[in-house]
Amino acid sequence: IAFRVLNEVMFNSESARVRRVLVDDEELATDLGAWYSGFKLGGTFEIQLNVVPGGDWRKAVDLLDREVERLISDGCTDREAAMGVNKNEMAFLRTSMMASSRARNFGHFEVTTGDFRDFYALADNVKKVTAGDVQTIAGRYLKRQGRTVVVALPRDSQE
Repeated sequence: IAFRVLNEVMFNSESARVRRVLVDDEELATDLGAWYSGFKLGGTFEIQLNVVPGGDWRKAVDLLDREVERLISDGCTDREAAMGVNKNEMAFLRTSMMASSRARNFGHFEVTTGDFRDFYALADNVKKVTAGDVQTIAGRYLKRQGRTVVVALPRDSQE
């Protein structure tokens, strides 16, 4: 659950840390996003970074790493964590409104966690996530060792 809040703090909101650095300040990326594919016995955390044409992807990855390391060492603010919680609550409410969205979520939770009822616990559990939880999950799982970086370049690239 803390990964959902981490996503908002670092990647998936307009005020997210990595988005601010790479898209707004440095203008090295056109877009980025992250998602956690949680399963009952594990999962993956994926970050997609779209570098501007002709941009320096190595510098973009270095800046992303710097922001992740800063989160691990300094944590996030209570305000950032609350924003991440609020965005997740809103997403839960939006997906609860339509029967088709609920059905899709029931199927997702049945397959990934083993119990469709976990969908209903999501809103309550996300409310419990703190800034400390975000820092802990980042420190545990967002380490450089054990990760895979895939770089897709245009065919005519000189790299």
